[in-house]
Amino acid sequence: KQARAIIVNERTDMRIRKPSAERMDDESNRITAASIISWSGVVVSGKTWEYSSQNAHRLMMQWPFIREQIDSFVGDRANFIKS
Repeated sequence: KQARAIIVNERTDMRIRKPSAERMDDESNRITAASIISWSGVVVSGKTWEYSSQNAHRLMMQWPFIREQIDSFVGDRANFIKS
C-alpha cells in the first residue's frame, strides 16, 4: 500500500498523466519488490543475492516471469488463509 502511494505521489509531483509502458513496468516491479520481506537461496550467476528491495527489483527487471509468479501467488487469497 505504501509503495503504491509513493508511486502515485511521484506521478503527481512530476505531473505524469500518461506514463509510458516502461515506466508502468518499472512501477509494478517496485510495488512487487516492496511486498517481498525476505528470501533465501537466490543465486544469480553463481553468487548468492542477499535480500533487499533493490535486489528484488533487479531480479524482476532481469527475469519478468518472477514478478508474474509473485503476482499470481499474491492474487490468490487462499494462500494467506489457514484452511
